[in-house]
Amino acid sequence: MASIMSPHDNLLGEGHGYAIATLLVAAPALSMTFGSMAVRLGVPSDIVQARFQNLSAGLLIGALLAEIYPMLHDRLIGEDGAKHVEVSNCLSALVGFLLALGVMYGLHSLEHSQSPVEAVEEVLHKASTAELEDAEAPASPGSVAVQRMATAQIAKLRTGGSNLDVAISALSKIQKDEGDIDVDSLDEHLHLMDFAIDCMRRTCHGVDVLTGTATQEARAKIAELVQDVEALQGMSPRKVGAMDWQLQRASASVRRLHAQTTPGSFRRWALRRTASQASQLCEEHGSLPGLPWGLVFAVAIDAAVDGMLIGLSTSTSVGAGMLMAIATVIEMGFLGYSFACTLMSGVKQAKRSPGVLVPLLALPPLCLAGFGVGAYAIGAALQQCFVFTGLVSFSLVAVLFLVIQELLLEAAEKNQDENWNVSIFIYVGLFISFGLEVVL
Repeated sequence: MASIMSPHDNLLGEGHGYAIATLLVAAPALSMTFGSMAVRLGVPSDIVQARFQNLSAGLLIGALLAEIYPMLHDRLIGEDGAKHVEVSNCLSALVGFLLALGVMYGLHSLEHSQSPVEAVEEVLHKASTAELEDAEAPASPGSVAVQRMATAQIAKLRTGGSNLDVAISALSKIQKDEGDIDVDSLDEHLHLMDFAIDCMRRTCHGVDVLTGTATQEARAKIAELVQDVEALQGMSPRKVGAMDWQLQRASASVRRLHAQTTPGSFRRWALRRTASQASQLCEEHGSLPGLPWGLVFAVAIDAAVDGMLIGLSTSTSVGAGMLMAIATVIEMGFLGYSFACTLMSGVKQAKRSPGVLVPLLALPPLCLAGFGVGAYAIGAALQQCFVFTGLVSFSLVAVLFLVIQELLLEAAEKNQDENWNVSIFIYVGLFISFGLEVVL
């Protein structure tokens, strides 16, 4: 299957190919920069985010179907139906496939590994050690504050354990009894256990409050929930069908709001929703929390991989590169926003100068642009080599991972009430990608 355009066609010279690749990688880099600058403009609603995620997913699926997969198929099987398998191409595709899985799962793990659990555990250990060592010595105000906070954390865990004991005892009784099970009673005990587990998890993470932009997001969701419940209360019990539909809306609002109370790792399309006591414990114990260097590293690698995908796609077909760039522009805008919010919180906790934000926020867009142009140069130079088959395979798996493991998954989390006018944006993106295939 022929691509939309190739950088080596007569329509484009080598210089034009580099110019187009530079423009395509510059667009998402600028989008991420603008997203970082928009931290004070408010938080987009979950529905808006879900629509953009589905739109991006549709665009990327279109790029896979129309551009990337046909090219890989021709490399592995041969063009025009003439089946001719080359071992070097197959091995290269296998290596690219496995490498993409390793990179994407590793990056996914790195982004989700940022947790204050270890910091809380370390400070609690130091507090208990200091309490034993200084039992006969006068305690300083700082050590007293740390010990009080440590005692409160341990008390919360013990209270949660007691609540779990009560719930387990009730569930064990239900399990041993014979006959029918009262669903309302079972649900009540399950919710008690759910609350106890959530409370203990928040304690393990040192989480107690929502701060900054997360408070605006939570209050907006509270307003949605109140509106749904008020609409429910105004309905007649005789209209069972309408009441059931409204109950589903209210239940979805409850789940979205409940997600605000869960200790959250960094997400591309969302804020780190909760604030932790870990930094306060560290400060009281005489040290300041450091900047989230692991997160900076993960986001920089993430941006570099996205840039590489645009560059590699452009080296195979300008159409594929264009679809990748459009989808990445949307994604990078939200990533820049969430990254800037998280960094601002980290800089504030570490009591660093706001000026340190500039190089940190500039690093991912620069990585995206630099790796994008570099990947285009490598792809264009290796098009006649079997290594290029591995690059195409890498692009296919990485894009598919982004669609399935991130975009569609997070969009489904935000669209709890399953609105058709949210999920339909997948097909809008697919339609746009096919339209570009025809027009170009």
